[in-house]
Amino acid sequence: MKNYFLILFLFIFNYSKAQDPDPNLFNQTWYLYEVNDTEGEHVFLENWYPDYAPYVIIDEFLNFNGLGLCNTFNGVLVQEPSLSNFRAISSDVTSNSCGDPFNYESLFIGPFGYVDSDPDFYTIINLQIANDTDGFQTLTYITQPFIGYLYRNTPILSVDQFDENIISFHPNPTKGKVYFSSDRGTLKSITILSISGKLIFQTFKNFSNSIDLSSLENGIYIAEIVHSEGKGVYKILKN
Repeated sequence: MKNYFLILFLFIFNYSKAQDPDPNLFNQTWYLYEVNDTEGEHVFLENWYPDYAPYVIIDEFLNFNGLGLCNTFNGVLVQEPSLSNFRAISSDVTSNSCGDPFNYESLFIGPFGYVDSDPDFYTIINLQIANDTDGFQTLTYITQPFIGYLYRNTPILSVDQFDENIISFHPNPTKGKVYFSSDRGTLKSITILSISGKLIFQTFKNFSNSIDLSSLENGIYIAEIVHSEGKGVYKILKN
């Protein structure tokens, strides 16, 4: 009998250990790439929303924060007894109007914007992280009702590129400030990311034509610039 309980204990212990969440889930910026709703409709952000970069960040304490189309959100997840499912127990979402004709904002924020007393409703299930051949990772999960989500830990960089001569910036490499200018059109936003895709900072309206990287560690950074004539992605070396 003692051996039976010992075997049962080891089985439960090893099963629980195997079901621990992948540590790669935490403290990364996961950028939303694709949503697949219950009717089989696919929303590819790369094609539909090239000027936006919805994302979510989850820490090891299950606190989360993120950005939809134009609303920020934050809250806390709880881990279900299965050790593979998560759901929000608190959530705070801003109420900006995104001007989205398809009303996809709530869909993009997904289970991070819903708190329900039913542990089976809007629960994140079948969460998986895969290593990709390009050195980045893909995060996928489904929710109840059944909606599939696909994120990557790098932003969408290959959308709506335009003539690089529209925007100029200098110096590069830089020790601190980088100055941007454009001969036509207007700059709409500048996003600075680490080479791994982690969001450093973002500026939108009423920003100056320069950014200061002096507080950052030396290395390569990605500048994602949204312009009235398109979107460009550039590498900046801080030394």
